[in-house]
Amino acid sequence: MGQELLFDHAALSGAGRHMKDSAALFRRHADSLLLSVGGSGGSAFGGTLLGTAVDQLNELLHQACGQTHHNLHATGTGIEVMADDLRKGVAAAEEAVRATGS
Repeated sequence: MGQELLFDHAALSGAGRHMKDSAALFRRHADSLLLSVGGSGGSAFGGTLLGTAVDQLNELLHQACGQTHHNLHATGTGIEVMADDLRKGVAAAEEAVRATGS
């Protein structure tokens, strides 16, 4: 019984780490994208109506990428917490079985 549950803990913990690694990779790619799209700040269209619209789109893209990174990282953290809870639950169950058998 213990080996199967320990394996599940390891897989779950690994999934959490992988999700957080993916979040960091997403952040790096998103930052590169935002730098190439936004450049040094203002759009190439200057203060025109089109330039204002492009600037607003860049800001929305920046917010969406930031929120996506946050969600990915938080999901990874949640998976790691689930893995720790599983490990603690298994330890408590094993202790209860030992205590009953004594």
